[in-house]
Amino acid sequence: MAESVRPILTRTYETGMQITFEPRSGAVVVRFRGRLTILPGPFSSDREAIDAGEAHCRQCGWRPGPPRPMPTVTLRSAW
Repeated sequence: MAESVRPILTRTYETGMQITFEPRSGAVVVRFRGRLTILPGPFSSDREAIDAGEAHCRQCGWRPGPPRPMPTVTLRSAW
């Protein structure tokens, strides 16, 4: 039976900040303000991995702002 492969999860927060979780290896790759760091893990879940990446960025000086509101969508009639 073929092993199910979970997709790589990448989150981008601001210019120069990106957290990528590679589930096969369990590692997290953090790009933060020009520096690349690999957190070897293994992390057991996407949430645990992203939390570790965010904690690393906080230690490096990142201060997250308030949550952004959901975008609104305006539907216009073509009539």
